[in-house]
Amino acid sequence: ERRRHWFEPSPSQSAAGADDAAAGWASLVRLATDQCQQALTAFDQAGHVARKGAIDALCVAHIARDLNRMHLFRPDDSDAVTRGALLARSETIPRFHQLFGYFLELLGREGLLEREGDGYVRLVAPTDERVAMLEADARQAWAGTEGVVDLVCACGEALPDVLRGNQAPLELFSSVIAEGQAPEQSAASLQAWFNSVLLSTFSEL
Repeated sequence: ERRRHWFEPSPSQSAAGADDAAAGWASLVRLATDQCQQALTAFDQAGHVARKGAIDALCVAHIARDLNRMHLFRPDDSDAVTRGALLARSETIPRFHQLFGYFLELLGREGLLEREGDGYVRLVAPTDERVAMLEADARQAWAGTEGVVDLVCACGEALPDVLRGNQAPLELFSSVIAEGQAPEQSAASLQAWFNSVLLSTFSEL
């Protein structure tokens, strides 16, 4: 007859193990909370918001200017132009129809694209001088990581060709990386912060 090489823990042992596990989790939560509070104090939230605002403004300006260069509206338009008509005029390939629609919605929210009924009647495009000013602001906000601004400008200049299928979007990223200017993602600082919290927490257990 085979002998059993295990035993059932007594109720008192099971209860003790559960109490130890609960205490361990409570300790982990407490340490993580303390680390988060300490890290948040050091995190430059205002700087992060400023950088995001500067790069967002530059992106919107490039989108508005480049869509305007695609001659979406014509002097002889007597009625509002539908989304389908704008797609046809822009010669955007099917792969980017959804992206084109997102651009229209974005410009509408920003007050740069005027809507009337089921169509659109006017696009307010920024001047080259305005785009240059926004680029200077973005470079100042992203000092030390100008590769982000370089990539936005490269994408902006190539946007009509990308939408029409004349240029592969991945070429823009590869060219920036090849020049040794791989941009640091805006979320990288947040990811580093979360990693530091985890490392500090587990080191104290």
